[in-house]
Amino acid sequence: MAAHKVVLLGCRGVGKSCLGIRAMDGPFQPNWFYEAIEPRIIKVPCLNSIVEMLVQDVPTSSDYNAAHPMHAVSYLDSCVGLVCYAVDDTLSLKWAGDFWVPQFVHFCPNASLILVGTKSVLERTVPMAEVREVAERIKAVHVLECSSKTNEGIELVLEFVAKEMLTRKHVHEGQRRFKGSCVVV
Repeated sequence: MAAHKVVLLGCRGVGKSCLGIRAMDGPFQPNWFYEAIEPRIIKVPCLNSIVEMLVQDVPTSSDYNAAHPMHAVSYLDSCVGLVCYAVDDTLSLKWAGDFWVPQFVHFCPNASLILVGTKSVLERTVPMAEVREVAERIKAVHVLECSSKTNEGIELVLEFVAKEMLTRKHVHEGQRRFKGSCVVV
């Protein structure tokens, strides 16, 4: 069976690449700034199964056009979009809901969205009321927080992604019924 694709969405500097690296059992590098990480398959135990996930990071370097058509390639056949914002950056939440989600949903209308607040060990400046409003507007199936620095919440994020992949009726490439849908058959 093919791996189920999860895409990390969000602005530059919110910690989505660090989340991806930690999901792949990599170390936290406090002085590194990633443009994007290479896609990799990870295995996550969930509900008496092992879920294979292809973790895909969307590049967002300063010289990378955010509306670049290559994003469509990153999104293709995604089951879940992890919509990342930093808990200490209100603008990153706004961009997540106003830019990243509409672009992702355009290419993957049947994919699930999980809103993830990163950098949870930092002082929160994003009001939870705003987080709930964005989550409701984008129809996020879950709202979670994690810290790549301490690894707190990373396993929980992966568990929720795996459960979403196992419990929704998705269709793999080659068996696709609807453009942009994917999941466990």
